[in-house]
Amino acid sequence: MLFLTSAPQHSLWYLGLAAGPCRDDRCALVQTHWREDRVDFLLETLKAGPQDLFTELRTFPKLVSRPRDRLLHGRRVLAALTRYAREFRPDCIMVGNDSHPEFYAALRGAPDAIGVYVLARGKRKAEAVARALEATWAPEVCPAQLARRGTWLLDDAAAGRLSVDADGSDGPR
Repeated sequence: MLFLTSAPQHSLWYLGLAAGPCRDDRCALVQTHWREDRVDFLLETLKAGPQDLFTELRTFPKLVSRPRDRLLHGRRVLAALTRYAREFRPDCIMVGNDSHPEFYAALRGAPDAIGVYVLARGKRKAEAVARALEATWAPEVCPAQLARRGTWLLDDAAAGRLSVDADGSDGPR
């Protein structure tokens, strides 16, 4: 299991999964958007605590926002994450936010990984979810389509534009 996290709530969710249903799996927690100038107390606690939940704890820096620096810096960070995923060889990638390029860098590194989990909630995500799951296949336009074969955890609002309900019935929600 490769857990990609960019927010504390995702880290807590992954901590619960690593301690529970994924307990017997080889798990790595990868913190993206990491900043040297800020302390991530949850990550520091995990590093100091028992090491039996995660095989590895890794950090990758936040992509810089200045256009002049972003291209070169971003390529290095994303290439490093792709290499890491290739070396770790996860059978599953879990992500809480599929809008970050780090997610797709990990998928490039582990193209055979299954069970890609995407968590989406809220009405604002409905259009993006429908485009990812039901639009004509064009991952170069909508990279989230690369996660189609995974499991998507959606609330009713995020699933609101899908053409089929979870119970299999047709029609708008």
